[in-house]
Amino acid sequence: MTIKFHVSNDILLSYSAGTLDEASSLLVATHLALCPHCRVRNSSADALGGYLLDSIEATPVSPTMMASVLSQVRSEAMSPEP
Repeated sequence: MTIKFHVSNDILLSYSAGTLDEASSLLVATHLALCPHCRVRNSSADALGGYLLDSIEATPVSPTMMASVLSQVRSEAMSPEP
């Protein structure tokens, strides 16, 4: 089987950023499993994303905000499924 088409840069960057919907992510992941060319491009996109995350300045979170978020997460985890 010869791959004739490759994932576009826009879609590949969205995949690396985790912003694609579940179905599109599955299609890209399947393509990456079969296409060495796109796997290399995906590694570059992942590295770029990592570099950007490492280069942004950290913003401190107030203790009250952290407590509020943790409280909300805990209450959602304890609530029964509908």
